[in-house]
Amino acid sequence: MFKDKRSSHWSLRSCISLLVLIVFSLSIFGLGCSLMPQKSPAPSKENSTGNQSNQKQKPPEELETIITNLNSITQALLVQADMTNNPPEQVSPKTQGGTNQTGQSSQGTSEQGQKADTGTKSNSQGDQSKDQSSQSNKDSQNQGSQTSGDQSKQQDQTGNKQQGQQQSQPSNQSQPTPTDPKQQWKTIEQTIQELHRNWNSMEPEVIKAGARPELIANFETQLTKLTKEVTAQKALPTLIEDNEVYKFIPDFEGLFEAKVPPELHRLRYHINAILLKIKAGDWPSAKSHLDKLKEEWKFLQPRLEEVDTTLISQFDFSLSDLETVLQKKESQLSEIKASIVLSNLRELESKMGQKQTGQTQGQGQNQGKEQSQEQDNKQKQQ
Repeated sequence: MFKDKRSSHWSLRSCISLLVLIVFSLSIFGLGCSLMPQKSPAPSKENSTGNQSNQKQKPPEELETIITNLNSITQALLVQADMTNNPPEQVSPKTQGGTNQTGQSSQGTSEQGQKADTGTKSNSQGDQSKDQSSQSNKDSQNQGSQTSGDQSKQQDQTGNKQQGQQQSQPSNQSQPTPTDPKQQWKTIEQTIQELHRNWNSMEPEVIKAGARPELIANFETQLTKLTKEVTAQKALPTLIEDNEVYKFIPDFEGLFEAKVPPELHRLRYHINAILLKIKAGDWPSAKSHLDKLKEEWKFLQPRLEEVDTTLISQFDFSLSDLETVLQKKESQLSEIKASIVLSNLRELESKMGQKQTGQTQGQGQNQGKEQSQEQDNKQKQQ
């Protein structure tokens, strides 16, 4: 009896001790695995592509060319539509940094550069003529009458050449820009063809950037309307449809990285529409575009915190003045007030473009300083 009890106790103790050893070994193994370094999970392709999709690309070059085509059509028809005093305009992204629609500033600088170049050329030519005259005097003293005869022949030849150049220069400079309406419409038809080609090149990039199918279809429909008006050769309807094509530019620019807010293009579209509707005598449409212009301006104002408040107030006052004369249906005053709003918008664009270029330059300088500091630290460590 006693032996059976003792054996049962030893068997229980051995089982318990065996269980304790198993549990202890398992705990030690789990602790060792937890202390081992674990690899971080690799980023998924979906997250990486999502971050890349959020970054907007630079706008294609065809977008700027399309705006230039639209503006060239507008400028070609101002005389026929009797809108030279208060013209509509379409401004491309590159000219939003401060130049006006006619490019007078760039022309002025180029003219100054040409004058400077001609001045330096004339000075150099004068020095060369002096050297040539001194050499000719020496040669004349040595050679006598034979050289004088040769010089007279050379003078006759150079005189004939100068007369020929003087006769040819006026013919090249006197070629005026075509003022014939038929020739103007031919030029506009060529611009329309170029506009269609640029759109064909830009369409894949716009679709890749996420343009909606409705935007593509509406733009192509409006481009067809413009082409039909050009074929009919009607000045004012062509200008109206040309501006309606320009309406889609802010939607395209919103898909890419823009220098200035695309809403500025919408403001310009509505101002152009007001000018064109006034010229057509469609006062209800002009008032409707003014209401939409005011809505766009309210939406844009919070984004103009860094712009001078004087310019913002100036734009507000010009809008209220335009609304007053539109209610009275005074065509001449309405055109003048709309042109003032357009010039104020141009000034706002200029200030915004200058500040943005200054910020980008500052960022570039900061990046350059950081890179130079890193290089200095590496050299010190070496």
